[in-house]
Amino acid sequence: MTRSQEKIARATDRYPYQVRPEMRFQEKSDMPDTWHLPLLMVAALGLAGCCGEAGQKMDDLRDLEKAINDPEGYADKMDRDCDKGDAVACSSIGRQTAYGTYGRAKDPAAAIPFYEKGCELGDPHGCLELGVMYMYGRGVEEDHSLAQQLFEGACDEGASNACHYLGNYHERGEHVPKDLQRAKEYYDKACAAGDSSSCDRELL
Repeated sequence: MTRSQEKIARATDRYPYQVRPEMRFQEKSDMPDTWHLPLLMVAALGLAGCCGEAGQKMDDLRDLEKAINDPEGYADKMDRDCDKGDAVACSSIGRQTAYGTYGRAKDPAAAIPFYEKGCELGDPHGCLELGVMYMYGRGVEEDHSLAQQLFEGACDEGASNACHYLGNYHERGEHVPKDLQRAKEYYDKACAAGDSSSCDRELL
């Protein structure tokens, strides 16, 4: 087990996942399921590589045609793939549930077990998004210590937004001692992983 996997394991051990059948939703959210489909088409053409690392990854690119033509069928496929141990599918279900897309009711609390499962199975973006939920207290009690543990593991695995969030923590001195040197290191790591907003930040 790598160092980053150990960090993720320590974080997820505190919150073991339990995905139950009743967590699968049919109720429609207030936001149309298809609001994001133009973005999917742009991403598929390779024109949106910079956009929404936390919310895109394979979710928006895998089975694109099925997602456009049959969003609820796509959600069903994610359910089956997650049941088979597909980490990205589990994280995708978490995202769909957190934001109420693909025919799922918007329920941030019900999204947590799916993010946990995706994270534990090895998807760094699942760990990143789980960390965001704890950072903002969405569907869970706010826990910045756990959020930072999750960001550390995700950052080590190349999730640039996780590195950026860690840079923010240390730059602002929020919930950690202010440390501009460490902030710069995290921002540099985020920049190298593809987050342009972290590049060339003058901190020191």
